[in-house]
Amino acid sequence: MEVLRIDPKDPKGEYIEYAADVIRRGGVVVSPTDTVYGLCANALDAHAVQHVFGIKHRPLSKPIPIFVRDIDVLRKYVYLDRK
Repeated sequence: MEVLRIDPKDPKGEYIEYAADVIRRGGVVVSPTDTVYGLCANALDAHAVQHVFGIKHRPLSKPIPIFVRDIDVLRKYVYLDRK
């Protein structure tokens, strides 16, 4: 495991790009959010998703959230009901 500390006031682009590359290669990155630390992985990579569930010791029956760039990307993967 490798730890890279990124100062939010002075982010280093190469660290962020490195983290993105880890995710692209199927790895998992730990990242702080506004309230907790989150595990980040490619939601379209089944192996990476399994790895997240394993790290968290989370049953597969309990879903995990995913992040998408915008509503158009979301529409590619889910049905949105207007109700």
